[in-house]
Amino acid sequence: MSDAELLAIILQNGVKGENVVDMCNRLISFYGIGNLSDLSFEELHKVYFFSWDDVPGNDSGILLKYMEDDLKMDWAKNAEISKEDDGETIIIKNGENSFTFKFDKAKKYLFSWDDVPENNIGLVKFLKDDLKIEWVENAEIKKNDNNETITVAKGTNTIFLKLHLTSFGDFQGKPENNKTKKMVSLELNGVKKYKYLLKEEEGKLNIYAKKNVTLVTCDDTHKYILKKENGKIKVYHKINGIGEAKAMQIKALFEFNKRCNLAAKSLKKIKYAKEVFGYASQKIPDNKKEYFMVILLDSKNRIIADKIVSIGILNASLIHPREVFRDAIKDGANAIVLVHNHPSDDPTPSTDDIKITETLVKTGEIIGISVIDHVIIGDTYYSFKENGKI
Repeated sequence: MSDAELLAIILQNGVKGENVVDMCNRLISFYGIGNLSDLSFEELHKVYFFSWDDVPGNDSGILLKYMEDDLKMDWAKNAEISKEDDGETIIIKNGENSFTFKFDKAKKYLFSWDDVPENNIGLVKFLKDDLKIEWVENAEIKKNDNNETITVAKGTNTIFLKLHLTSFGDFQGKPENNKTKKMVSLELNGVKKYKYLLKEEEGKLNIYAKKNVTLVTCDDTHKYILKKENGKIKVYHKINGIGEAKAMQIKALFEFNKRCNLAAKSLKKIKYAKEVFGYASQKIPDNKKEYFMVILLDSKNRIIADKIVSIGILNASLIHPREVFRDAIKDGANAIVLVHNHPSDDPTPSTDDIKITETLVKTGEIIGISVIDHVIIGDTYYSFKENGKI
């Protein structure tokens, strides 16, 4: 199974409004086949798009092709690209058609530091929703005299929030007006969290969540992730539906898939039906349809090749010996193993399975190419040879 197919299966129930296979292939084309099991959570939920600093410029073609192929904007081909003077908006225009990408610097208000302890509604909501501290409802809340530490206590539970002012850009010291932004870290029981903005508004110190700057389209239907790398702003396409648990699942399954594929590639000789089961399980594309596969062997039962000769519900009238033995004759095979899967996961042979096997065994005897087994794959396997049917 390819990495793209595996990732598509993992994501198909969690991704809405995306071309899943296309997104999987983008991950693979950017990071390389075989490397997906080594990706971090952050890398797994985004795909590189283009460099903001190289548009207009080297990456203009990438942007226009994306608009044409993925956003289905045929007019984008040969469109003109410009960037506003502030560098925060890209405009694509062709005749009367236009489209923009712009920075989104939205931030979320959390609470007013100066309102505590008289008004604790915002603080309590922040502690519960953002820091996931459930017991703070109806807790006793105090602030020390120098206005730098808030104490929240309830029963045996106590937390301390200490305000730390840090420089942000060219600004130093305490904010002096509502246009000045300052980074602030709240120290929670000795642990510093540098992820909040502090603004002085109408004489009060207000705290905002510092959201990552994102990129949005003018119709607000597409959002992208921005990240500064090697002095340039890189734009990534976010894959919806991947959280931390899903990312860990992807990493584990890709590692497992990689090992299984290596095991299948390293298998040179077939001795037992269980080896056929392991080998063919990695070769059959999916379990939604029935695939009829022929494994070609030399005189020492070493694998020459494998071929899928039929896709769909199998019956004795659809499987023709000519199709089954064509590649075996062409490649000089001494013997073959028949394999097909049951989407129901029950490997018990049907009447048609038995008829097909009998026909192909007889054909093999006539032309001198032995059918040494027919293995049916489900959640386990059924071997005609092991069950004395061949």
